[in-house]
Amino acid sequence: MNVAKDLDVDLGRAAACEVRRLYGDLEVDALAERMGVAVETSDRDGGYGTVVVFADYTPRPPRIRLYRRAIEVLDGHLAGYPDRDRLPEGTRPLFLAHELFHHWEALHPGSRRSREQSEHAAGSFAMTLLGLTRHPEQLDRLARGAFQS
Repeated sequence: MNVAKDLDVDLGRAAACEVRRLYGDLEVDALAERMGVAVETSDRDGGYGTVVVFADYTPRPPRIRLYRRAIEVLDGHLAGYPDRDRLPEGTRPLFLAHELFHHWEALHPGSRRSREQSEHAAGSFAMTLLGLTRHPEQLDRLARGAFQS
């Protein structure tokens, strides 16, 4: 990893530790509720063109939308994912945790980074919250394969 990515990992990890300190060891859905973020699941396709969207966050009002179909397709391809055993319910909690970082980021404007840095930090946040051993960016390769077949 390079220094910038290390800083992003550190930011995501520190934010996850802060959230745990403030709200306790809650499941990610309960964390969203305690943090004041509405969570909805949509059967719509959130993607566009060849871009697949699994979830998105809007700050006003705080809301996370999870795209059921995209998540289900990816979940069908998790057999080779190293942290599969740590995601017994599939990737929904991972995408929810990822988007919760963006809410945390909205509450801490001084932490804002480039989109790429923000996305990497969000992965680190989710990894830390869910106790994963690998950064979720490894799911990108699985997702490409899942949606090409």
